[in-house]
Amino acid sequence: MMCASADASLRMKTATVTAKHAAEAYLGLSPILIGLQIIVVVVFIPLAMRGGADFRQLYTAGYMVRAGYSSRLYDYNVQKDLQNKLVSPAQIALPFNHLAYEALLFAPLSAFSYRHAYLIFLAVNVLLLTAFVQFLRSCLRNLSALWPWFSLPLVAGFIPAAGALMQGQDSIITLLVMASAMAAMERGREPLAGVLIALALFKFQIVLPIAALFLVWRRWKFVYGFVSMSAALVFTSICIVGPRQLMVYANSVILMANPGGEPKSAIVPTAMPNLRGLVVGVLGIGAPSSLILALTVLFSVAIMLWAALRAPDVDSMFPLAITVATLVSYHLLLYDASILLIPVAKTLDKALAGRERSSLSSACALLVLITPAYAIIDRGHAYAFAVPIIAFLWATWFKAGSKQNAWLRSDAEPA
Repeated sequence: MMCASADASLRMKTATVTAKHAAEAYLGLSPILIGLQIIVVVVFIPLAMRGGADFRQLYTAGYMVRAGYSSRLYDYNVQKDLQNKLVSPAQIALPFNHLAYEALLFAPLSAFSYRHAYLIFLAVNVLLLTAFVQFLRSCLRNLSALWPWFSLPLVAGFIPAAGALMQGQDSIITLLVMASAMAAMERGREPLAGVLIALALFKFQIVLPIAALFLVWRRWKFVYGFVSMSAALVFTSICIVGPRQLMVYANSVILMANPGGEPKSAIVPTAMPNLRGLVVGVLGIGAPSSLILALTVLFSVAIMLWAALRAPDVDSMFPLAITVATLVSYHLLLYDASILLIPVAKTLDKALAGRERSSLSSACALLVLITPAYAIIDRGHAYAFAVPIIAFLWATWFKAGSKQNAWLRSDAEPA
């Protein structure tokens, strides 16, 4: 008994030291990471201003809702014609493949020219990211005690977050929504946490796995909040586009599941840092679609089942769910991985407080923070980023986590 206690104490001390070294290593590398991003910004922003950013699809969707094209929001040919007219000519369109309610957010921006709208949304995203930095400063007490300014280089050096800024993507909104939901959960406001997560339903491929885990963990108040807001958002989307267009949207979502790539899109799975991208990257883009699909589903179900049977405390629920959702999400690009800032930062902070038993978790957290820099050089092999994410999941919750079945926990909410 005493030997086991001493061994556990030694592991925690080792984990604390490793976390400090990992944080120091990242601080040392962050000027390089930020410098690389500055170079990319200088090159990419002029291209984005000419219509080469993902923002073109969001801008056009907002225009379609504002200008009376709502009933054809998911019509690819209409989207292509309007993108070419409003933004810039292109051989293919970037289809709007989110629920229609999100287009309402961009309708006001569509009153401006594309260039001005892009700059305005870039400024909004910078403000949202600044709010997230302040959030981290308040919740990462141990990291902030050693380095009060740690959250700034942590966020500024993370390549996916910078990618979301440059592309004019909505991933920063997703990041802040999830951070707010986690804060609400930790304060015992579970229905609000569920409502907030539902607001990010435009990234349903990320949000639904998170909701599924909370359902299995029997967090009924969270589920109630999530289902209520989701129903309201789906109803709003139907009111915007009509039932027929919703069926078109559903069909486009099914086409997204094409293992070899997405029709009418330049996106290929090897650009995705998730299980799908990793399977395609290992087997090759020419591998049989049925094999790719079967292996992706198999690995995704295995990870979801494993996570469902964990027994995380309230502080660990969102970090675990976000990490799992990143991997099993069937459509996830590098900028979507911005949400990994939450579990990585929480893990380093817990380790510094002596609450993490595995020193490997901090080392893997460091790998998650720096590995995306490789995507600057070779975006087509971004699937390799899934490897450190898997290692981080294993080191943080498998190697050191509780093995108690979540359905046997005494502290789960009563039905």
